[in-house]
Amino acid sequence: MASRKVRHSQRTILLFALLAGCRETEHKTPPPPAPPPQAQQGFTEVHKVALMEQHYVAAIAAHDQLLRGDLDGFRSRMGGLAAQALPSLAPEAWRAGHARMIDAAKEASVAADAGSAGARMGTLVETCGSCHAANLKGPVYRTPLPNPGDGTVSANMRKHQWATERLWEGITGPWDDAWRRGASALAEADYLPPQLRTPALRALEADIRELGKAAMAATTVTQRVEVYGRILAQCGRCHVAADVVFKQP
Repeated sequence: MASRKVRHSQRTILLFALLAGCRETEHKTPPPPAPPPQAQQGFTEVHKVALMEQHYVAAIAAHDQLLRGDLDGFRSRMGGLAAQALPSLAPEAWRAGHARMIDAAKEASVAADAGSAGARMGTLVETCGSCHAANLKGPVYRTPLPNPGDGTVSANMRKHQWATERLWEGITGPWDDAWRRGASALAEADYLPPQLRTPALRALEADIRELGKAAMAATTVTQRVEVYGRILAQCGRCHVAADVVFKQP
């Protein structure tokens, strides 16, 4: 009788142990994994920035080819920009500006000479600025410090580059202060030391300064676009005439 009670007690203890083990195992079971995050729908801010970056990279590459005097490179870059389609989910308000940009790029891709290329570049840059203004959103440029230079040819060229960058910001922003800074710098700049100035280069240098003065006097978008295109074309001509060798990007 006593042995049956012992065995019964042992079975009871074992049952409690098993039940406790089950409860402990159930408690330690990990929760089911969380569902994967839903993909962002629509045309997000990331998409917008990426698209603007594509436009900028193509446009500034064409701009740089024009400054080098490389018309073939300019036309090729513009052809690439002309092929950039607007995503179907892009804001409706962007479509008119994008269409103008594509038309300007197509015209630029068949520019016959430096003058035509400069004019087309100016028109294209204006489509960027007008779209930014119409949508009340565009690039935010920091106010740059003037490039003081040290009188060497390379320093003078950097000052020239600094000035043309401000003109770009003035139209694409659009940003009046940047335009005025760039125009003033061009109007006052000396580019070549006297010993390197041939009559042809002196004439080109004088033309650049005069164009800087014209840029200072330009107050409307139309006036600025016209003189901007002429400045870029003249830069390219001067670089070709001076046999300037540019570092490859």
